[in-house]
Amino acid sequence: MKNAIRALMGAVIGLSAAAALAQAWPAKPVTWIVPFSPGGPADVIARVVALKLAEPLGQPVIIFNRGGGTTNIGHDMAARAAPLPEVPVIAETLPGFVLVGWHGVMLPTGVPRSIVERLNSAFGVALADPEVTKRITDGYSEIAHTSPEAFGEILREDFAKYARIVRDAGIKVE
Repeated sequence: MKNAIRALMGAVIGLSAAAALAQAWPAKPVTWIVPFSPGGPADVIARVVALKLAEPLGQPVIIFNRGGGTTNIGHDMAARAAPLPEVPVIAETLPGFVLVGWHGVMLPTGVPRSIVERLNSAFGVALADPEVTKRITDGYSEIAHTSPEAFGEILREDFAKYARIVRDAGIKVE
């Protein structure tokens, strides 16, 4: 636990130092590399703090967990993460590209329709709860509860989009 708190404080100090170096910083979302696996104390603390950092920084703070190697993997990744202002945005590389992140719940094939409908309804109730809504929207996400059919359509469209990108870019599995 002490190592987790030290790593988090180091990350916060690192963020503060970066802010002092550039008055316009941050001009885009801030990536916070947590050198531990998701779900542990370091991750939970980072996520709680990140929500509170977003307002004074004027940008969302994105937690990127990179555990392993006794935190060396995450620390190495942070050390190599120098600002690259000349890197093009994805829309310049792939014209017309739009990325919409989503979270969804999937069930095994063959689950009875009545159970699918009951779970979908329960998720609708949970997502409409003011506390849940606040926690999600405070993290700069939107709630878009849909039907199982609408979610299936999102999956089909995304699969087709990414398959086309992989094919057009000539990406091969190694």
